[in-house]
Amino acid sequence: MLTIYPSLVLTYAGQTAYLIKNPNDHDDGFYKFIPTTIYWPIFIIATLAAVVASQSLISATFSVIKQSVVLDYFPKIKVVHTSSNKEGEVYSPEVNYILMILCVAVILIFGDGKDIGNAFGMVNRYTQLSLDDIFNNHTLLSFCRSDLFSHHLKSCCYQLYLSVFQPQ
Repeated sequence: MLTIYPSLVLTYAGQTAYLIKNPNDHDDGFYKFIPTTIYWPIFIIATLAAVVASQSLISATFSVIKQSVVLDYFPKIKVVHTSSNKEGEVYSPEVNYILMILCVAVILIFGDGKDIGNAFGMVNRYTQLSLDDIFNNHTLLSFCRSDLFSHHLKSCCYQLYLSVFQPQ
């Protein structure tokens, strides 16, 4: 936390400074603002970070699918425990093939890294909106169920909830 957050702030500040100086050069804001003397070390670090992030995503997917299978929320698939010492280290060939097909589909559909980045931003935006909606619904419902209200005020609170959060 003490290294990642300041590094992100400095990176975004550097990108912002570059774009302020070069307002028409916004196609690739990450690599263009890096000085040429340190371009390749930064490129290697960014590539290694992408590899680590992809491995984390794959491991998390295997773990979530394994838990979903155990809870009967996902069809039974082959789950291989890759470590006898650690419970969470699992592998699923079916999930691996599904991830491969989805990655190829994303590349074929979007093609360009810029378009993939835009799609990723939209997915993040909609995820945040969905989580915000869930949080607001839960908070308002908890507030409505509070013992601080009389029966009449609880009815008004539920009517407010229904008018704001329920589709017409």
